[in-house]
Amino acid sequence: ITSLLLFSMLWGISGMVLALPVVATLKILFDHTPGYEAYGFLIGESLDKYLQSRSKQRLKKWEKIRKMKHE
Repeated sequence: ITSLLLFSMLWGISGMVLALPVVATLKILFDHTPGYEAYGFLIGESLDKYLQSRSKQRLKKWEKIRKMKHE
């Protein structure tokens, strides 16, 4: 959202259209370039960490449901 606002202030509506691919490309580059991971983290949470946390939450819910069925 911040990048959309920044790009729209700089370039108007065309900046809003360009903001998403530019920021996404920078995020990918920063995440995969040694020494620049911190900048990638500032842009947004890495996908691996997000998926790990989501999968752990789903496993915990599944375990609770499974325990309830066996009781």
